[in-house]
Amino acid sequence: MKGFINTVKFFLIVLLILIYINFVLGLFPLTRPIAKEIFSLIFEPLGLIGRSILSALPNIAFLVILIICVRYLLKLVKLFLKELVKVRLS
Repeated sequence: MKGFINTVKFFLIVLLILIYINFVLGLFPLTRPIAKEIFSLIFEPLGLIGRSILSALPNIAFLVILIICVRYLLKLVKLFLKELVKVRLS
């Protein structure tokens, strides 16, 4: 858990630094195009990744439901077979 928190903290710090750099470079007319370029180079791929994850959510939800159903079906089959063995042995 500590590693996850440190990773999230690291990415938040990097994000804040990038936003700050974008803000500072955007203040001056000569560096404004550089700020826009840096912003687009960083955040356009992140937006694409986010949209891809959102578009994959229905498929992931289907797989989770399928896994749960198969798990309970296997438990039911296991219970049925245990009872069948008990009946045959007695």
